Amino acid sequence: MATAARNLEPEIELLRSFGVPAVRISNLLDESAANVRQISRRAQFPRQIPLEVPAPPIREAQIEEFLLYGRKQKALEALECQTEDIFNQYASSYQFAEGVRVLEGLLQVVSAPTNPRRIRLRARIHHHIAWFSIQQGKVKSALSHGQFSMSLSRQAYKSSWDRLDLNRYVESALIVSMAAHLSAEGQNKSELYSLSVLWLAKEAAEAARNPRGSEHFRQRASALFHLGYEDQARKYFLRAMQKAREKNEARDENHVQMIGNRFLNLLGKTPDWDGAQGLLLKVEQTFGKGSLEYAINVNYSTAAGFLTSDPRVERDALKLLLSNTPLIDPFGRQASVAKLLSITPDLRLGPDQKSRWIKQVLRANALRKF
Repeated sequence: MATAARNLEPEIELLRSFGVPAVRISNLLDESAANVRQISRRAQFPRQIPLEVPAPPIREAQIEEFLLYGRKQKALEALECQTEDIFNQYASSYQFAEGVRVLEGLLQVVSAPTNPRRIRLRARIHHHIAWFSIQQGKVKSALSHGQFSMSLSRQAYKSSWDRLDLNRYVESALIVSMAAHLSAEGQNKSELYSLSVLWLAKEAAEAARNPRGSEHFRQRASALFHLGYEDQARKYFLRAMQKAREKNEARDENHVQMIGNRFLNLLGKTPDWDGAQGLLLKVEQTFGKGSLEYAINVNYSTAAGFLTSDPRVERDALKLLLSNTPLIDPFGRQASVAKLLSITPDLRLGPDQKSRWIKQVLRANALRKF
């Protein structure tokens, strides 16, 4: 089970550092107290994530032209279209695991490519697999495929000199940055890794003369938020929303609001519970109740309610969460977040402890080792 206590080491260790008894934690997570103590001890020595990110692409002298003609060109173009069709089909239906399975079959068709365009195609397939993986919270897989996609895009650009390869490098870097963030073991190092990858993405985007989009600024803001720099985080969340409008990256204004406001509703001494509920209704209008976006925003709305420390609001927030649990359960990482949020009222945390706990829970990821 994804939310088994053994997969929640950082969260359990944080609770133990607050002095929450192992017995109480074990009861809430359906685990033995002895195992909770063992998990807590193990979490004190977290393993470092294997982050080896290729530097931004550079040009090399073109010794020969790598052109494709006739049947070879048509076959490659057909594979390119097939790759995008597969991604769009499974992404739009939230069938992330099935999308990975189908795309892995395509990798055999473009194994060991030498032509820059075929290298680009292989990079694209790895990119899409990384994207599907990160939507599930599977950090290990997302890092592996995302870093390899960046490396292949770098290799393709050396010969192609095509800015498309630079842009593809940036796209994959954003997935690797998110994977670094979701690998967080309750320490700041993962956020610093994320910011380092975002810097590489910035360099490549500037080389491609393609202004950075909303996701770059949203991830930067998220890292700053978890590092405790709320004022700077607010600035970048607002900038992310503006970039989404400028680059037409969102479905509608409701989507734009979701990008930043789900975080902004948490900031400050008085989290905006009313604003969080209003945003959830907007997300429902645009994406529907069965969407990943809706599941994410139920969790963020619940977090905003809990952070108010108003008993009535907290009861309403818990009721909102529990009534939507069946809609959240299909989305692995969000199910982990929802489970930990649901036990929050029974933890009996003080205001400062609760704030730290909620922050950790929002990046909790029981699938980080997969």
